[in-house]
Amino acid sequence: MEVNAIVGQELDLQDPEFTLQYLIDMDIKRFKEDIGEIQTKAQREHELQEAFEKVNEEWKGLGIELVRPKDRDDYWILSGPNIEEVRELLEDTMVRISNIQNAKYVDQIKD
Repeated sequence: MEVNAIVGQELDLQDPEFTLQYLIDMDIKRFKEDIGEIQTKAQREHELQEAFEKVNEEWKGLGIELVRPKDRDDYWILSGPNIEEVRELLEDTMVRISNIQNAKYVDQIKD
């Protein structure tokens, strides 16, 4: 855990002696900036993960299919109830995925 490395000891959150007073006694506030950076990083990673999951959910259940024309076998046609909506969603998704990929905190969610 990154916080353990910053404070220089193992913090056992399950230990009954791990209390607010314990943190006060160890002067945890001297690590405020470093712990704040970890919190910011975790929050941004969470936001990126949620954005990616939202993109996945938007594509589920669109009712699109690929249809091969009867007289051609070298391409497929995208078919469904609202192809214009699919095209708009595709364009929007490409922009959002690009933004996610270029985000500063994306490394932890790539897996």
